[in-house]
Amino acid sequence: MYERFRPQRMGYQSLSTYVQKRDDHSLVVSFPSSSRYYKEGARNITYTSSGVFDGLTTQETVFNASCKSAVERLFLQEDCLLVLYGVTGSGKTYTAVGSERYGL
Repeated sequence: MYERFRPQRMGYQSLSTYVQKRDDHSLVVSFPSSSRYYKEGARNITYTSSGVFDGLTTQETVFNASCKSAVERLFLQEDCLLVLYGVTGSGKTYTAVGSERYGL
């Protein structure tokens, strides 16, 4: 599983207030003080994955790290599956298609 922060769009609130890339394989989610988790004593939680990409990461880098081997297997007539998951506006289409050039 790979995590990608979409590039920040003008006029949208940044998630960086609550979600920070810790390193290439983990991110930290901080709970706002108004949340139930914060009031129960939890300040943050760390998630670990195969890779974490920030909004400055290029399409090529994301593709090479997360999809290239699956696409290569597809051309060898092997089964493969790529799933893009996230809430509306989180950057799934941008990750798959890109902005100026074709993606996957």
